[in-house]
Amino acid sequence: MRPWLKIFLIGLALWVASVAVTLLTANSNLVPTVVLLGSLLVPVTFVVWAYGRGRSAEVTVELLFKAFVIGGVLGVLGASILESYLHPSLLMYVGVGLIEEGVKLAARVLLAYLGVSLLHALWDSMSAIAIAITLFLAGKPWQFQSLRIGKVPDVTEAQVHLYTVLNWGGLIVISAAALLWLRALSRSPRGG
Repeated sequence: MRPWLKIFLIGLALWVASVAVTLLTANSNLVPTVVLLGSLLVPVTFVVWAYGRGRSAEVTVELLFKAFVIGGVLGVLGASILESYLHPSLLMYVGVGLIEEGVKLAARVLLAYLGVSLLHALWDSMSAIAIAITLFLAGKPWQFQSLRIGKVPDVTEAQVHLYTVLNWGGLIVISAAALLWLRALSRSPRGG
């Protein structure tokens, strides 16, 4: 018997037994067991099925566990906030599932959006950053006095060269960071 099927059948039997004992004894202490087994049975079965289908060096048990826990918590939090807008029906559970998976997807999209926005902001502000660093490293007292009264100071030839190196160097570092991030994303497992 396949491992995922074995886990599913044993888990289902335990869940049915828990429901039956809870109903027979009216013991409310068993309700968390029923809920926990019912909530985890399908996700755990799926993870075991997915792990058995395509093993690779990148998809480790540790990575699966992290993705399972983080994704589960994000899904539950999202569903807890948004399911109150659903009307009670059989389709409500489909809505809860869509909400849970949508929250996980939104979290990934949000992280990607924030990363791209940060790189974009650094790229756009690199000239100002290079000017600030140039003045910090090679600024003359009379230049700071000009800045204090709102005038743009004249610059020395050495400052122009330093600014150029810092500006281009910063753009190269930002580009390298973006490429390294892209490479890390392309090598990461799709399910994590």
